[in-house]
Amino acid sequence: MNKKSKQQNANKQAEYHAEYVNANLIRKEAKFNRKTEPDLVEWVESLETPYQTYVKRLIRDDMNKKKQETA
Repeated sequence: MNKKSKQQNANKQAEYHAEYVNANLIRKEAKFNRKTEPDLVEWVESLETPYQTYVKRLIRDDMNKKKQETA
């Protein structure tokens, strides 16, 4: 495979990836102020699990709690 073919292949893969991301994923950002929310900053920075995993777990726990409240 020559350089041009490799580059075209890489471009196709990047295009496919971008399409996949746009069609299947969402991104929500959370900002923490070091001056006004130092407790939150410290907590988030001390997490042993990845932040994304932690947030998803919190959301699922909240969803389950809401389901139980309405049942």
